[in-house]
Amino acid sequence: MKTTATRKMHKSALNLIQDQLKKHALGKLEFLSFIGTRPWGIARENVDYDYRGIYSSKQENTYQAFINQIYINNCAKDIILISLERFVGDILNSSIQSLIWLNSPVIYASKDFLEFKKWVNSHLSRGIYRSCRSRRKCHDRKDYLYDFFFMGNGISVLEKKKIIANLPELNKKVLQTPAINKIIEEEKKEIRFKSKKLCEKILLKLKKRLEKAREKSGLPEKINKEKLTKLKIVKKIDYKYWLEEGYGPRYMKEMKKMGI
Repeated sequence: MKTTATRKMHKSALNLIQDQLKKHALGKLEFLSFIGTRPWGIARENVDYDYRGIYSSKQENTYQAFINQIYINNCAKDIILISLERFVGDILNSSIQSLIWLNSPVIYASKDFLEFKKWVNSHLSRGIYRSCRSRRKCHDRKDYLYDFFFMGNGISVLEKKKIIANLPELNKKVLQTPAINKIIEEEKKEIRFKSKKLCEKILLKLKKRLEKAREKSGLPEKINKEKLTKLKIVKKIDYKYWLEEGYGPRYMKEMKKMGI
């Protein structure tokens, strides 16, 4: 249950974002989620509150949709705003991070965006495999926990067809690896990191399970973009963005054919 202080924090963040969107004439807020180690169940006591916002541009200011990110730091709030175009592009590329942000606790969402969220969660694809594999060297315990979280959700999509944006819950319902709970507790209590070998062992186990889940999954390889055109949120997308961001003429042509 949310505390009064947390509710006030969320409201303060929402008001701050609305003011910034109005100040810079960026457009309309479509979605705001509470992200990071706190809602994902792996936070130390003193970490910040993080938010992810998605906005659609006003028709007369469509060029502003090309602004990728705006960082607003205010005390205990770290806020990142991105354009609807960029977010939808990431979803179509089956980004595990974007899917987790989409399914993190919702602070605000327009009716059109909720329709889009429901559609996305019922049109997941095997393509998620590419974005949730570990590609970097882990330096500390939190790095490993993030890998468990992202890779674990890839497994959850391939095996259960759902995203679970909380590592303890994900472990309980899908991964079922008791050692992960121990590592989470060590992180919360800020105990000195001495479990690197154990973390590597868990990571290897998850990698093998991810590979196996991909082979057995009955999900389509890619999201069916044609079905996306029926959603109201599509009317707020400027397809020219994808050309500007290097998606290429073929991708833009495909979007135009779809009526975006």
